Amino acid sequence: NSLYLSGYASHTKSRIGPNRGVRLGKWKLVARYPNEWELYDTDSDRTELNDLAGKQAEKFKELAGLYRDWSERCGVLPWNQVPAIQPAKPND
Repeated sequence: NSLYLSGYASHTKSRIGPNRGVRLGKWKLVARYPNEWELYDTDSDRTELNDLAGKQAEKFKELAGLYRDWSERCGVLPWNQVPAIQPAKPND
């Protein structure tokens, strides 16, 4: 059982992230910026096409609570409070 948070990754022409996620057994709760949480049963839906967030309320609450507790403990900022990434300036 793991708790994952992926931060920013940059690419030459676009910015990816931030994303967030929690994995507990076969369950995976993910949110890809700027979307809301999605819940997947990775045993029966390995391609993550069937969002169960509305159908598995208790599991959704459990995993969202794990993320909330971890993010509060670690001081993780909500997406709307994360400062924009500035490109590195070349050395003069």
